[in-house]
Amino acid sequence: MHRLLKYYRQNRKQIWIVLLAVGFLFGLLHTFNQMAIEENRMKQNRESYSRDSSVTTIPEKEKKSAVSGGTLSSQIATENKNIINTFVEYCNNKNIESAYNLITDECKEKMFPTMQDFYDTYYSKIFGEARICELQVWITEGNWYTYEVKLMEDILSTGRTGQTTMYTDYYTIVKTEQGEQKLNINRYIGRKNIEKETVGGTATVKVLSKDVYLDYELYNMEIKNNTSKTILIDSQRKTDTVFLIDNNSLSYQANIHEIDASTLRLDGYIQRKISIKFNKVYNPSRKIRTINFTDIIPDYEEYKENSGEYEKSQSMMIHI
Repeated sequence: MHRLLKYYRQNRKQIWIVLLAVGFLFGLLHTFNQMAIEENRMKQNRESYSRDSSVTTIPEKEKKSAVSGGTLSSQIATENKNIINTFVEYCNNKNIESAYNLITDECKEKMFPTMQDFYDTYYSKIFGEARICELQVWITEGNWYTYEVKLMEDILSTGRTGQTTMYTDYYTIVKTEQGEQKLNINRYIGRKNIEKETVGGTATVKVLSKDVYLDYELYNMEIKNNTSKTILIDSQRKTDTVFLIDNNSLSYQANIHEIDASTLRLDGYIQRKISIKFNKVYNPSRKIRTINFTDIIPDYEEYKENSGEYEKSQSMMIHI
């Protein structure tokens, strides 16, 4: 025992260095071992998640249309859900630029010409609080998929347990020419190119396109006066003189009184672009066949002299 104590006193420094080194090595090995265990656990979780994801059942309302009755494949339903969730996640995380970039060019043009417009008129009104969304396929048409989207407060994130707010919007997923998925929001469905022209004695009407909304359609036209006289495309004396006719002979009236009278008036040989709103709710099964103008005034100067008894109005039908 005496020799052991003497040896310790003489070599105390070296002994402690060795002990500390051994302790450090054991600690390092323990850390590496724990890291390996954690990595293995995470790998197992990822594999388990992957297996679960591949067999996840898509809720019926996220696959079957509530209006048109079509049913989406699980792959398409999942892709559509992912882009909507990505948009909502960007908004929740205040990543406004990324959310804005998911919107189609047409929707930006009609709804939010600038990112500031998107922030002021949409984002700030809905995403002041974190939102979660509930989806219902509404209408499917070709590669357009329209969803009813209920945006509810995320109470787990906000901590609010009292009365909460919910917004209902309609998002349409479309594919660009480059094959990218983009969104139309704020009840805007999308744009269809038409490019149909009808030449009449008084006017030539070319229907360029239509912008489809959930509650109405906006037809974009180019109208040319073929005469030397000033004409009126519609006198606005009545409310039922400009209308659409569909494949079932149903009629949809134009909101012609929303257009300034000066826009409907064309001087001799003048050509003008004009957009006319029609009260047609979005329904792909209702195919529009014609646009009808039934109160074209061929001589505005003569009409002004006695508009109440003017009976020389003309009609024009444009097939689309």
